[in-house]
Amino acid sequence: MSRIQRIVFPALALLLPLGACVSTERYEAASNEVSNLDSALEATRSENVRLRQRNEKLANQIELLKIDLDRARRQGVAAEEVVSLRSELKSLQEKLKGIDDDISVRAVPGGTSLSVEGQVLFRTGSDEISRRGRELLLKIATRLNGNDRLIRVEGHTDNVPIVVNAKKYPYGNLQLSTARALQVAHFLVTEGGVDRSRVGVAGFGAERPIADNGTEEGRRRNRRVEIVVLDP
Repeated sequence: MSRIQRIVFPALALLLPLGACVSTERYEAASNEVSNLDSALEATRSENVRLRQRNEKLANQIELLKIDLDRARRQGVAAEEVVSLRSELKSLQEKLKGIDDDISVRAVPGGTSLSVEGQVLFRTGSDEISRRGRELLLKIATRLNGNDRLIRVEGHTDNVPIVVNAKKYPYGNLQLSTARALQVAHFLVTEGGVDRSRVGVAGFGAERPIADNGTEEGRRRNRRVEIVVLDP
């Protein structure tokens, strides 16, 4: 073996580990960059969700004022009374909004609805209020006690027949929705301090969906209890 060959071979042996080291560093740098991009993307998504929720709440307030104004115009209410009603509704909406992320507030015909999904309030196929449900209902009761409006507690379900506890609810989803509404109303009165004379109850089963029952997401949204604060 020539002297040149004896020099070149050790040099190559040194270069190979060096190349591997460079590749590892590049891989780690690329991995870190991907991780940073993932974090930034997740932060953007969270911000978009927050902004969308905020926009929905603002839309609810606008809808309330429109309903109030239309009703006042049809009934020929004096201008000063319209202003008073607007102020009252806006004040109520300010008290109701932002109570909790698990409580959605929206305008409905004849009032303002505070809606909580069934899976948050109850166990599957049951009318027993969960610990989290009790926390939410106490928050709602605090707001309800700030005015003397009449309240209608409505139970709603998806269109899937009851499997769990089917014997307990022989009349199906209509009976389950009514039982849940009764439990919520009873809790608001006995635990939340809401005046019993203000509270009414209704169960609609699967008859008033707010989303598509053909998807799991839609069925989840349809399983709910709405506490409707009625307009004067």
